[in-house]
Amino acid sequence: MSKEKFYIVRCKSSPQKGLSTQQEVVNFCQVSERTLQRWRKNNGLKKKSGRKSKIDKEIKKLLLDFIKENNTKNQQAMANYICQQLGLKISQPTISRFLKREEVTYKKVAYQYSEQKPKIEEIELFKKKVKSLPSNSFIFALDEMSFHLNEAPRRGYSYKGSRAISHRPGNKGSNITFVLCIQIVKEQGIISYELFEGGLETQRFHDFIVNLRLPPDREHYLIMDNVPVHRARQSCLDLGLVTIKELLRSKAIIPLYLPPYTPQLNPVELCFNFLRQHIEKYQPRTFEELDIFLKQGIEILNQKDLTKYLEHCLKYYSKDG
Repeated sequence: MSKEKFYIVRCKSSPQKGLSTQQEVVNFCQVSERTLQRWRKNNGLKKKSGRKSKIDKEIKKLLLDFIKENNTKNQQAMANYICQQLGLKISQPTISRFLKREEVTYKKVAYQYSEQKPKIEEIELFKKKVKSLPSNSFIFALDEMSFHLNEAPRRGYSYKGSRAISHRPGNKGSNITFVLCIQIVKEQGIISYELFEGGLETQRFHDFIVNLRLPPDREHYLIMDNVPVHRARQSCLDLGLVTIKELLRSKAIIPLYLPPYTPQLNPVELCFNFLRQHIEKYQPRTFEELDIFLKQGIEILNQKDLTKYLEHCLKYYSKDG
């Protein structure tokens, strides 16, 4: 029952309002006489049923602070913590009900490298630098990922109490590398990509940069990580090539190298997440099948707003994280 119904009852349960008897009021509200009596007794509010919660304001604060600092601990560990701090025994089901009320849910943990903590200032400087650039359309991002020909979905459905069982090849096969370069624009942001067997070596990366087709007559900013091949110097000279630094300069590309241990700052990683999920659905077992399904994924990616990918990356890290 809502307060509104009760106020209607109070206002109209009089001869002047046309409701002179309790039965008329019952008929008007379409409730029983007992319900009407309870409304009047409780001023229209139904009392909460059940016993009073053991978790008061002090315990609530202790628990929420503990969860914030120890978010991988289970519910029994939370109950044990309260017992240690206050000498009060709280059951695991009580903790479970508390978490449900507070809308604290158990979910997959998004891990960040512990090595990031000493480099928070460096991360913040990188983010400020990217945000200060004149236009997102001047920003590009590059990275590489590996595939194997035994990829399969990692989750599946099954009845409660039983495992979700499927099959895939036990042999991973050879390593297949996928290199991707994107532009931070609202659509058609895939600039270049290449799929090949084996790892990314200097010659292959050098050729990839040479073949990049970027808009002429302006500077470009290229986000990439610090793996040696992205900075190759001596290996380029040994092959009779200009260094990566000189090659980037010749193409008016200013490299923006990520701080160490911060792959989530690169929007290409979000593209890779999408592509990997796309590939797992089809479970290709040959290089040719993988190539076909990757091209399908690239077509879909070209319809996505990659400016939102960059925004997400720049929000990922914080000084409190």
